[in-house]
Amino acid sequence: MQRLAVMQPYFFPYPGYFQLIRAVDTFVFMDDVHFIKNGWVNRNRILIGGSPAWLTVPCKNVSSNRLIRETRHHLNPSNKKKLLRKVEQAYCKAPFFDAVFPLFTGVFDEETSLISELAMRSVRLTCGYLGIRTPFSISSTDHAGSIHHGRSGRIISICRQHGIRNYVNAPGGRELYKPEEFRMHHIELRFLQPGPMEYLQFNRPFVPNLSVLDALMFNSKEDMATMMERYTLVA
Repeated sequence: MQRLAVMQPYFFPYPGYFQLIRAVDTFVFMDDVHFIKNGWVNRNRILIGGSPAWLTVPCKNVSSNRLIRETRHHLNPSNKKKLLRKVEQAYCKAPFFDAVFPLFTGVFDEETSLISELAMRSVRLTCGYLGIRTPFSISSTDHAGSIHHGRSGRIISICRQHGIRNYVNAPGGRELYKPEEFRMHHIELRFLQPGPMEYLQFNRPFVPNLSVLDALMFNSKEDMATMMERYTLVA
């Protein structure tokens, strides 16, 4: 039973994003929707001193009238150095820092001016580290025709293009998508419900809903693999 999921590209997103990728056979980056200011495309949260703190890639001329794929980041040597130092100072004493920090720095190895490409690279490299081999496609290049449909229509069009009858969405999509719309096109809609995801963070009270970077810094690849399996697909 082949499954497909679609999400906007996020910069080092939360662990559940990778559970969604692992749960499907094809994952589509939807980069041709509008950029949301103060959203998750160019930022996430990490742990600093026991509290959540933003890790943000600065972007140029941010506008809700501009598509994600049209939005350019504003990384220069100075603010790039600040990003690297922020993560290093936050996690240098974490048990898996030596393995994970090169993953973080590697995202900036390839030259690109687009935040979408930087975000997608962060996801791809993390999947490689976790051993997740789900193939990716990009909506603006691989599914350009779907842009003329509505929200549900786009997803249905992409599923039909791949010949896939099972669509999986993050739990937040319950307010956006209705199962009956998908059934009309012989597609089953499921939502991924993450299971418990608590781990030790410097012997302090657990802070949830952080970037996957936090989970990687405190967990081995084997423990991360187990964590990635803690989900259920529900109607």
